[in-house]
Amino acid sequence: MCRPGAFSLTEKGGECYHMPMNATEKMKISPCILLDLDGTILDSMSIWRTAPAALLARRGIEPNAEQARVLRCVRFRAAVDYMMEQFDLSVPRDAVENEMRAMIQGGYRRTVFPKAGAEAFLQMLRRRGKRVAAVTDNDAAAIGYALAHNGLAKYFDSVYCAPSYGMSKQTPEIFELVLSREGFRAADCMLFDDAPWPLQTAKSLGIFTVAVEEPFSLHERAAICAAADAWTTDYSEFLQ
Repeated sequence: MCRPGAFSLTEKGGECYHMPMNATEKMKISPCILLDLDGTILDSMSIWRTAPAALLARRGIEPNAEQARVLRCVRFRAAVDYMMEQFDLSVPRDAVENEMRAMIQGGYRRTVFPKAGAEAFLQMLRRRGKRVAAVTDNDAAAIGYALAHNGLAKYFDSVYCAPSYGMSKQTPEIFELVLSREGFRAADCMLFDDAPWPLQTAKSLGIFTVAVEEPFSLHERAAICAAADAWTTDYSEFLQ
């Protein structure tokens, strides 16, 4: 099991273990901080994980235990694909995807709040004069709602929503775009994220990667450990 801490992590025999690099020291010398939002700054993953069941409930469909387990674990597009395969929804896939996005956006307007310690962490980055850029695979509308109603927009110098550029954090192009526009080398930056593929992508470019503990991502912990240079639970070590 991955152990929290602001240290470099790697994987050996299925276990994460600490390495000498200290992420708090890396923070001191990194002028640019890249932040994922969902599951990293925003406590929003429950909306994504419960949306498929809510969409099915609208149609009077109750998944069995195994179907419910799968829908809680997979991410948005995979959840839509799975529902199309498993249930007779009687509408095209695009309609299901659009309906679920609308349900999720409603949650961003009202019920998404910062994760524990996230706002204090953002305030610390401001005090230290860091350049702060959000890099997300979410769409601009949902992110705009959440940052606005939580008063978080003021902490970000830039917000990059990968879909707005026809990109995804699964490939390096979005990070290359961010580095180019922000004017930093990969070695100048740290990325905080809760999912394995952005950590993998950023690390391949030479960006220092910090995994942020998120309960909904723990089933992916082996991949996260392999991709992360560091692991943190609630940002508290960075505030000391």
